[in-house]
Amino acid sequence: MQVVELIRELAFLRRKHPGATPIAPPQDGRPDTVFVQSVDDFDRWQAGLDDQRWLPQVSAELQRLAARYKNTFERPADFATLWKLCEASQSRLFTKKGLQLRPYAEVAESFGAYREETASDAELHHYQAVSGAWEQLIGHIASRLVCELSSSLDQLLDSYQRRKRAAAVLDFDDLLLHVRTLVRDHEEVRRAIGHRYKYLLVDEFQDTDRLQIEILFSIGATSDRAQHWQDSRLRPGSLFLVGDPKQAIYRFRGADIEAYELSRRLVLAQEWGDVIEVTANFRSQQPIIRHVNNCFEVVFTKGSQPRYVALAPTLPDTPIRCPASRGSQSMSKPRGGSMRRCFARQRQSALPISVRV
Repeated sequence: MQVVELIRELAFLRRKHPGATPIAPPQDGRPDTVFVQSVDDFDRWQAGLDDQRWLPQVSAELQRLAARYKNTFERPADFATLWKLCEASQSRLFTKKGLQLRPYAEVAESFGAYREETASDAELHHYQAVSGAWEQLIGHIASRLVCELSSSLDQLLDSYQRRKRAAAVLDFDDLLLHVRTLVRDHEEVRRAIGHRYKYLLVDEFQDTDRLQIEILFSIGATSDRAQHWQDSRLRPGSLFLVGDPKQAIYRFRGADIEAYELSRRLVLAQEWGDVIEVTANFRSQQPIIRHVNNCFEVVFTKGSQPRYVALAPTLPDTPIRCPASRGSQSMSKPRGGSMRRCFARQRQSALPISVRV
């Protein structure tokens, strides 16, 4: 399942950045040798101390870890080997996250040190050398793993493209890619489309992706188009975008909050650009609006969330009492006929309903 999730994330990344390719680590790099050497240096250093305390146990644990990764890159490793190397072993050296080495103070405590005991500068220096070499090794393995996955994904996409060409069909992404290429690489076509469609209105803009945004800004740009679409100068009134980033739910289709926020900044940077925030709420009274603002403003201040725009009530706080049953059935629901008459009066008065039972 972890492999599937990794492929899924890589596929989302490739869709967001179609031309992106992973940076391959050096083919002749040997971080495995560097890590093993750093562990050997740690072991020789602690063996020469008079007061070793818990250091022999720490060194033994590091030696077991080094033995697992020794000569890992002596020859090219396949995907299965790389993935197996990413499996965390049972070791007191690691944090709960898996393959991240714990700080030296935590490692020493797990092997018998007291919390009040402080490590010497020499201990920290040798352990930091091991920790740094470990991070380089794991980073190298992760980079190789991503490159292997990306290569396999390229082969899959190439095969899919060949099948579509053989069947003379296009999917939705193909349509967007071809339109983007058309308006990007053929200036006369871009100008002709912009001349024909002088004003573009896009609703539910939060559900667009970067490819669609590039097309829109290219069509809405002036004749003196910039080299990069993000630097385009829009014709006055050419783009009218309506959207609510809090309603963006189409990530599977490429919708991207970052792209929405980028478009917002690009519009504001235009000479005639403006952003109008629609905050009036015509459905709820002030207590509900106040409660919603208090609850969600905190949620939307977290990372990867769109900024929150507080709602403003427009309805008066004047509840209408609807008739309810009394007596022995005082806790029961209002009768159907009484409720219908109450709602009928509500529709005529256009005031909010407050039902009390």
